[in-house]
Amino acid sequence: MEECVIGDGKILSGGLCGSVFVDIAFEKHVRTIVGESAYARLKQKAKATMFGEFEHQVKRQYSGEDKDFSVQLYGVDDNVDVGIVDDTVILKSSLVKTLFDLVANQIVHLVEKQIDDAQEKNARVKVRPAELLHINF
Repeated sequence: MEECVIGDGKILSGGLCGSVFVDIAFEKHVRTIVGESAYARLKQKAKATMFGEFEHQVKRQYSGEDKDFSVQLYGVDDNVDVGIVDDTVILKSSLVKTLFDLVANQIVHLVEKQIDDAQEKNARVKVRPAELLHINF
């Protein structure tokens, strides 16, 4: 019986997910709250600042606790209803959790599919979480 180790690359499902997909979900959220035309008019420097703050002050600091975050976004009008005040986007903890959960659920689904595929081939499945999850959101 062949041993398939999930996490060492023997079984590939073709799916991609991880930190960059949290970024994509975040960007989609920002596009939605500021509007596509306003987002298109933003200067690259404003976007770079926003993504840099999201990376260092939100993704790397998020621990699942009930704590709101904020990132700077210069060049958009205030809209208190969606959390934009004084060039700052407020990110409620529930939103940040949703961004992470979307990607985490995709990862779980991919791992489950890899295990199912291996078991269908009568392979013994061994999961090495340290090799599988190189997660550094």
